[in-house]
Parts: sequence; structure tokens; C-alpha cells
Amino acid sequence: MVLKVKTMAAFIALLAIAAIAIELFTIYWVVVGITLIFLFTGSVFFFAYLDTETAAIPKQKKWPAVSVIIPCYNSESTIQRCVESAMAMKYPSKLEVIVINDASTDSSLEIIKKIPGIKIIDKKKNAGKAAGINSALKIAKGELVCCIDSDTYPAPDALENAVPFFTDEKVGAVTCLILANEPKSFFEHIQNLEYLLGFGFYQTMLSQLDAAMITPGPMCVYSKKALLSVGGYDEKNITEDMEIALRLQKNSYKIKASHYA
Repeated sequence: MVLKVKTMAAFIALLAIAAIAIELFTIYWVVVGITLIFLFTGSVFFFAYLDTETAAIPKQKKWPAVSVIIPCYNSESTIQRCVESAMAMKYPSKLEVIVINDASTDSSLEIIKKIPGIKIIDKKKNAGKAAGINSALKIAKGELVCCIDSDTYPAPDALENAVPFFTDEKVGAVTCLILANEPKSFFEHIQNLEYLLGFGFYQTMLSQLDAAMITPGPMCVYSKKALLSVGGYDEKNITEDMEIALRLQKNSYKIKASHYA
């Protein structure tokens, strides 16, 4: 009798586990399906927006000097292509590239030392991305600064499509459209679609409302005057791209999105 009760209890437990597993599996794919539909429809709206007059890039008469700042920590597999892509950007005014080696323990420093025409800040103690950018701000000669992650490869016309938004003196930052690098697999293409929606559609719509909450770390252009006026980056904050965006907004600076950059 006791054995039958135990067997029945085990059977019921297995049924319960199976039911829960089926329910979770079903919910998972429902969520995935809804997400894919949302990503697709959001992307369609974004591309439709690009055909409107509102999406046009402002006309630029004077091109201010730009300092490209690249913080680097253990980026030996990406740093050379990153720096070379930054240096290859077409820009009709002065462009300098500053690379901060944040006490890398790999061959990053050796790689960037072999690249001609750049400025290098070699930190002996790792201090983090925000501190690295702040140190570069002290020597940057550009009126604008373009902060790029060491695994980001900007397009040749990125600056030309971002800088014109600074014709409005109230603009403190201009965000760029970040996409996945050379997606090949199905999931990599889904990630690219997610980036297109997040960095493209969302960021563009929020910037139209002066409500952008983040200046994406992979690539963003700032007014150096605006950054210095708010005290630079908070070196104790690990989400520096969101923190600086909120502080710029708090100090009445606008954040615009350049979806063509």
C-alpha cells in the first residue's frame, strides 16, 4: 500500500513537472514570437521615417575640429581595425585620434604604438573607461569629441553625418546608429535587427521628444564644451553612457540621433 502511494505521488509529481515545462516552453516561444514581430514592425516604421523631411541631416557651413577618443583595455583582437577605421573617416576639417591604453595586460599597447599619426595615453593603473575619456579630454584639441569603443568600426561618412546636428548650440551630444559587425548566423541577424530598433528607431523617436536617456558607448559625438561644463564623466559610475546622457539632459542640453551615422 505504501509503495503504491509513493508510486502514485511520484507519477503526479512527474506530470506536474511536465505540465510546468510545457507551459514555460509555450510561454517562451510566445514571447519570442511577439518580440520578433515587434522588432520587424519597429524596423519598418524606422525605415519609413527615414523617407520623411524630418529625418534630413542639417546643412553644415562650418566644420569644427574633432578629437576621436578611443579607450582601450585588452583589445588586441579589435583595436587596430578600430583605430584604422577611425582614421579613415572622411572629414573636411581637422581630425585627431587619441587612444587611451588603460593598463592592458595583452598586446594592445604594442599594437597601437605601431600605428602612426595618433596620440597615446598609456595608463600604468587600470582606472576604467570614464577616467580614460576624462584624461583624453584634457589634451583634446577638437571643439567636438567622438568617443568610440575599441571594438567599434565607424563608417567612413559617420562624422559627416553626425556633426551637422551641432549647428544647434543647445545640442550637447549626437548619437550614432550602432549595428552588429558582419552578422552571419540567424541569431546574429536577429541581434542586428534588435540593434536597428534600439539604436535606430527608439533613439531617433526619443531624440525628437528631447527625451533620449543614453548616449551609446560604442560611438557618440559630444560638444567638448558641454562635457566640460557638466564636469566630464563620472568615474565611479559603470554605466557612463547613460549617466552622462541624463546629466546633459539635466543641464538643458539636447541629445540628437543621427541615424545615417
